[in-house]
Amino acid sequence: MTSRTLIAVLRCCPLQVAALLLLVRGGCAAQSIAAPVEMHLPLLTKVIEYDRTFREKIHKVVKLGVIYQKSWRPSAAVFDEVLSVTSRAAFTVCGVPVQVVPIDVSGADDVQELLGKYSIDLLYLAPVRGVSLEEIKSASAEQHFRTITGVPQYVEDGIAIGIDLRNDRPLIVINLTAARACGADLSAQVLRLARVVE
Repeated sequence: MTSRTLIAVLRCCPLQVAALLLLVRGGCAAQSIAAPVEMHLPLLTKVIEYDRTFREKIHKVVKLGVIYQKSWRPSAAVFDEVLSVTSRAAFTVCGVPVQVVPIDVSGADDVQELLGKYSIDLLYLAPVRGVSLEEIKSASAEQHFRTITGVPQYVEDGIAIGIDLRNDRPLIVINLTAARACGADLSAQVLRLARVVE
């Protein structure tokens, strides 16, 4: 293919080229949450309470990192909803107060390196564009923080725990390989209630 032909392809199909570049880069395409944050975040944190090793590692506060993109409105809106839900006095994880740690990845080239700068117990992944889930998975395995999301596709792609909808009812989805890689030990009780992917 000549350079002139390549330029013509780039001009006539910019969206297809952008999608291809995302795939080549290994980034995740933008996805949406299945259920409102107000519904799925308390469920996700309730699932975490069935992780025996998580209970052992927390102390006076649970540090909840939230990966989002401030420059992209759908992602920023989900982050605002997370702040709203977690700011309620009744919101706890394992009976422990939660401290939200915002992690804006709008211009981050190396998400794994960025995550290494934070000391977090739990990581919530909002809808994002062009972010490497592989880097998030690697950081989670190294630092032993749990990963949760309201985007069901992200669980298929390697985030440990998420929420989907089935017949308009919330459904727990667990990526067992990812959960075990970050040190989670989920009880058989919660695994029976979930859709498990590996």
